[in-house]
Amino acid sequence: MEMPLFLVSNEPKERWEWVKQKFPHQTIVFAGDGINDWYCLREADLSYTVKDALPHTKANAKTIINRRGGDRAIAEACIRIDWVFKLNCFDEELIEWIFKN
Repeated sequence: MEMPLFLVSNEPKERWEWVKQKFPHQTIVFAGDGINDWYCLREADLSYTVKDALPHTKANAKTIINRRGGDRAIAEACIRIDWVFKLNCFDEELIEWIFKN
């Protein structure tokens, strides 16, 4: 996959400004658990972090995923995004398996 890679500021507000400029007039979904993710999590339309994220990061996320980072947390976030936007991208059996295991 030839996807472009962007180096974005580590400063929380500068990072959010980059996101807004890159995706103007769009619904922004942000997932993060790092020390500098808090501002984007607070400002995004939908935001997700993991249950073992830093306290200030969790305090600014709109949704805290039931899993720890590295334990299929992104899979859970994708399913939640699918539900919010009614995309129906996932098979029900797969969804059940992810939430059971």
